[in-house]
Amino acid sequence: MNKGNIKKCYYCGLEATSKEHAPPKELFKYFQCDSITVPSCDNHNGKKSGRDQAIIHGYFISLLGYQENLEPAVRKAILGAMNGFKYTKKVAIQAYLFRNPPDYLQGLPKIAYLTKENKIHEWIKQLTAAIIFDATKKYDPSIHWENLQIFSPNWVSAQSAQGIDLDKAKGLFNKQKQEKIKLDNLHWQNGWSAHPKPYPPDIYRFCFHIGNENILLRHIFCNMFFWHIWLPNNKELENSILKKIKG
Repeated sequence: MNKGNIKKCYYCGLEATSKEHAPPKELFKYFQCDSITVPSCDNHNGKKSGRDQAIIHGYFISLLGYQENLEPAVRKAILGAMNGFKYTKKVAIQAYLFRNPPDYLQGLPKIAYLTKENKIHEWIKQLTAAIIFDATKKYDPSIHWENLQIFSPNWVSAQSAQGIDLDKAKGLFNKQKQEKIKLDNLHWQNGWSAHPKPYPPDIYRFCFHIGNENILLRHIFCNMFFWHIWLPNNKELENSILKKIKG
């Protein structure tokens, strides 16, 4: 094979040996839909399959106590995945958010504590890279994924499954709330989906805000979990995204 025809991994640019599904198929296990796929090396596909399952189970576990308020598709995904929770119980652990809750917070449902090996920030960056590759159809060495800013109003770092201190959490939650308000007030354009059978949008969708200096990509899982990542803007990337959005 001519070296110019060798496919490069969507994330690191090494020779691709397989295809990565974006998001991982585990998220849509109980639905009839297609997947966005991109060329991948082994390190950024097969070797992270355990992390895929743990993070996705983490989302579902965190919603167990709120099912009456969820869309039918999300409830279907949770119920279907429950039998598999036992396989990730050591890395997606049911835990209380607060270490020392006052009486009025004693009844809060448990959520998921994801152990450090799951590296959820890296997972989100890889998902973002796959979506960008799907738009541009090439690996871009100018994007240094490890250095990009990432933010979620739903994510709190904790040292252990024992939860976080309530007093320390108050300041953090207020800061996250203010940042979310700013982001919500931006103009967002809906992204695309798998073809021809799209993802269930209540399970996963994404959208873009295109600014002068940055392109923001917002991932939305189960209508509840939001992740934002800032990409440096250039006209080639912007045009590829807009062309993909328009179909």
